Amino acid sequence: MAIDYKKELENAARSMILVHEPDTLIKMIVRRIVQKVKVRHAGILLHHKDKDTYILTISRGTTGLKIPAGFARMDVDNPLISLFRQRLDRKLFNNGAIVYEKAKRLLSKNIEPDVKQLLRGVIYQMEMFEAFVCIPSYFRNDLLGILLLGSKNKGKRFGQDELDFFVAITSDVAMAVRNAQLFKELEFELERKQKLFINTTLALVAA
Repeated sequence: MAIDYKKELENAARSMILVHEPDTLIKMIVRRIVQKVKVRHAGILLHHKDKDTYILTISRGTTGLKIPAGFARMDVDNPLISLFRQRLDRKLFNNGAIVYEKAKRLLSKNIEPDVKQLLRGVIYQMEMFEAFVCIPSYFRNDLLGILLLGSKNKGKRFGQDELDFFVAITSDVAMAVRNAQLFKELEFELERKQKLFINTTLALVAA
């Protein structure tokens, strides 16, 4: 039965509004993709601001195929990260999603030597993680994460409607994750001020 991707996107968006925990939100989205689109494995590389690096935070899929969470760590000079942070995804791929087959075909095209070299590095990364599609997740101009998708069950190709769905959902996820992160930061700040108030009150009482 064909999947109504517009309906799936609406359902996912409604779910995102209710979740204020970034990890829970990402797990929910990856699980939904694996189940609905029938990919063999999927994961999300998430940006960690403290070290300015990208770590595979969530991974789902067939045992033996999925990449263990925490196993993949990419710094900003990694070809895959570099291509997205330079926003070359829009220049090379119409909708921003890197499809392995299209990336391989681009190597035979007349593109700048440095871009071609970067693309070779991206293809190598995709082969290493058996990723057939990579979709960036941006908040404004910041790359928050990258969705890595393995092959579909039974070797089927990804359709344009599926790629559009992935691009749309990663855009929504970026907004939802950033909101969830802000919510957590506000919670932490509120808790810190509450503790400060209690400690100050106790000090005044003791005095």
